[in-house]
Amino acid sequence: MASQLPTSPIAGAINSFNKDGLKPTETAEKNPLPSSADVKQEKTHQNILAEVEGGAKLRHTDTKEKIVLPSADDVKQEKNRQSLLSEVEGDHSLKKVTTDEKNPLPDNDAVQAEKKHQQFTSGIEGFSKDQLNKAETAEKNPLPGTDAIAAEKKEVEMRTGIEQYNKENMKHTDTQVKQVLPDKDTIEQERRNSLNE
Repeated sequence: MASQLPTSPIAGAINSFNKDGLKPTETAEKNPLPSSADVKQEKTHQNILAEVEGGAKLRHTDTKEKIVLPSADDVKQEKNRQSLLSEVEGDHSLKKVTTDEKNPLPDNDAVQAEKKHQQFTSGIEGFSKDQLNKAETAEKNPLPGTDAIAAEKKEVEMRTGIEQYNKENMKHTDTQVKQVLPDKDTIEQERRNSLNE
């Protein structure tokens, strides 16, 4: 048999292939059977087809058609539509009218303003940087004067003196509250003044 195969590189490779390196396997044929649900569905389908072909007896039924009448709004809208259509289709006596096309031209002021605007924009677009003079920008950073520096220095010294003051150098003092109470005559006079008002 091997001598009858055509001589090609593939046929030569197949003939010279070493079969000893292959592992033995068993061939298992798989023929899946339908499930019980598939069988039941097929039987139901076959029964329906048999009944249809055999002329199954059906029960007599009466069909009731429901006719929906239009609402009052629908009737009103239809009447309005019909009246508008009859007005449009009917004969009308119209007056002859001539249409004047008005194309107002701009007045002299508007033309002059437009010319100035166009000259302005063309002047900006065609401006040459060569016409500009060379200028150097001097940055000015004004420093505070000697008076301002001296005032700020005094304020800083005063703050540091307050913050670093040693409280132990202070002497203990007792505060006396002096409150002068009004005498009897003054109270009487105040009462009379409040009653008179």
